[in-house]
Amino acid sequence: MCYLDRMTRLLAQAGKAGDPLGTDWLRRAQDFLNHGLLLDGFALLEARWDNPSYAGNRIADAGSRLCALADVTGKRVLLWPERGLSDTILMLRFVPRLARFTSAVVLALPPELKRLGASAGVEAVISGGDTFESVDLHCPLMSLPFHLRTRLLTVPGGAYLSAQPDLVQSWQERLGRTSRLRVGLALGGKADDAEADMPAALLAPLLGRSGVEFHVLRKTVRAADAAVFQNLPNVHLHSVNLTDLADTAALVAGMDLIISTDTTEAHLAGAIGKPVWVLLGQAAHFAWTTGRQDTPWYPTARLFRQHTAGDWTSVAGMLRDALWHRRPNIVL
Repeated sequence: MCYLDRMTRLLAQAGKAGDPLGTDWLRRAQDFLNHGLLLDGFALLEARWDNPSYAGNRIADAGSRLCALADVTGKRVLLWPERGLSDTILMLRFVPRLARFTSAVVLALPPELKRLGASAGVEAVISGGDTFESVDLHCPLMSLPFHLRTRLLTVPGGAYLSAQPDLVQSWQERLGRTSRLRVGLALGGKADDAEADMPAALLAPLLGRSGVEFHVLRKTVRAADAAVFQNLPNVHLHSVNLTDLADTAALVAGMDLIISTDTTEAHLAGAIGKPVWVLLGQAAHFAWTTGRQDTPWYPTARLFRQHTAGDWTSVAGMLRDALWHRRPNIVL
C-alpha cells in the first residue's frame, strides 16, 4: 500500500482495519472533510484503492498509479475525474500545484467541462475517446489534496478557472445593457427533491421584484420551477444557449451576483471568483464546511444555512434581507 500509515491508523480507530472495504471508513472520511479536517479525511479516502472493483484499479494505458509526490518529478501525468462535476471543479484548483513538479499534465474531463478545463493551464484536455500521448503516471483528481498534504489553511484560494473572452463578449451582446442588478440563479441541484433543494416557489415574491433581473444558469430546470419562472418577467431562461459549462461560465461572468443552492453552478461561480450566495440544506457538500457562513474553498462565497431540516422558508428570509442590504433601492 502506498498511502500513509495515517490511513491505517484512522481505519483502526473506526474499527475497520480488518475490513477496509466496509462503509464506516467512508462515513468517517466524509465527517472529517465536513469539519475541515482535510488531512484525515483525504487520507481515509485513499482506502478506496483496496477495493478490487474501484474504477481506478482498471485504468489501462495510463502508466502506474501516482503513489507519492516525489514520483511525478519530470513525469507526464494523467489526471482523471472519479466523481461528479461539482467535485471535479473543486479539485481542479490543485492541478497547477501538481504541474510544478511534472514535465506535463494531461487532464481527462467529461465533455461538459472540456472547454472550460482548458483554462486550468495543462498540456492537453481530453474527453471521451480522445487520444493522447503516452503518460508515465495517472492519478484521480480527488487524490490530489492527499498527495499535496492539504490542510484547511493551505487550500488554494482565489479564482483558478476563467471564462473564454469571446464567449463572455457574446453573452454581453445577447443580454444587452441594464441598470438593474443582474443575478444568476441556480436551483435544482438535488433534482426533484424539494426537501433537499429549495423550490423556486419560495423565492417567487423575491424574483418578481423590480430593480433586479434573474438569469437561470441551469440547462435543465425542474418542471415545478419552470412553472414558477414562466409567470415572472424578471426571470430569464437560457437553456438553448448553454451547450456546456464554458457557456455557463461566460454567462456567470456577466452577472453581478450568483444565488444558488448546492449545485455545480455554485462551484463554478466560486472557481471563477464570482460572488456567490449558496443556500444550503442540512446535508451539504464538504466544501461548504460545517457551521460557517464562509468557506476557504471559495473565498467569494457566502453561505445561508437551514437551522432546521427542511426549513427553506427561513433561508429565503435571510436571502431577502441580504439582498436588500446589498442594494437597498430594490423594492422588496
